[in-house]
Amino acid sequence: ESFEAAREVGEGLLDRGGAQVVVTTLGAHGALCSSASGHYAVHSPPLPGPARSDAGAGDSLVAGIVAALAGGDDPVAACARGVAAAAASVLTPGTELFDPGEVEQLRPEVAVESVTASA
Repeated sequence: ESFEAAREVGEGLLDRGGAQVVVTTLGAHGALCSSASGHYAVHSPPLPGPARSDAGAGDSLVAGIVAALAGGDDPVAACARGVAAAAASVLTPGTELFDPGEVEQLRPEVAVESVTASA
């Protein structure tokens, strides 16, 4: 429901040793990337057009993350690439594949910020 709630879930998985990196999607808001180095809200970029379909957005997020990690990006940068891929996917109708050029255009618009524990 929120980046703060996702942070609690991610922290729990990390503390139990269930993962080294946890990525929690927050739909249209983006995703949270959690690791021993911290928790980072990765905000979806503003869309340059109307959302047409969310079919495949989650798969596109994962594919973008995996491709970026394979290319040597750190987990937070990889998550930002994944969020850009998910946003590009939302711009396509039905289950059509997104345009990779759209990911490159959206990536600079993905904002990342640290999420700390609530007081």
